[in-house]
Amino acid sequence: HRQTKLTSILDTPVPDSEQTITIGNDGSIIIPAVACSNPRQNTNAIICSKSFLGGMQLHCKRRDGKQAPVMLEYTFDVPQGGPYILTAFVVTVNKDQKLLVSANSEETSATIHLPYTSGMWLQSVPVTLSLVCGRNVLRFTRHAPHAGLAIKHFFLCPQ
Repeated sequence: HRQTKLTSILDTPVPDSEQTITIGNDGSIIIPAVACSNPRQNTNAIICSKSFLGGMQLHCKRRDGKQAPVMLEYTFDVPQGGPYILTAFVVTVNKDQKLLVSANSEETSATIHLPYTSGMWLQSVPVTLSLVCGRNVLRFTRHAPHAGLAIKHFFLCPQ
């Protein structure tokens, strides 16, 4: 029965309505965590599910040191290039968690230090990224070992 439930969760598609990236009049951008361009569906490491806040959330499962890094990509268009402040709206139940992020083909990444939220939704510490006008790709990486992490959305604000 447990395997049937897991298979059901892994096979659940994310509705298009939950993948809408929003750009505000001030140029701010909200990227739902479930709007991944890669992977496009649930995996053994990443599960998209309903959120108690409404809508959906993405869960990066706990990984031991022997497993490959978890990687997420988001592809979106930006109306104006330049520096943007990025934060993530997250839930953690373990201390000292982080998420690496790079923009486009940059080889260097910024480290997002995630707050210990005690199971409550909180905003991460901000990092600054350089985005180009037009198409951009954000790549997030979590190297094992790491604890579980739930992400509701990413928020980008032009500086």
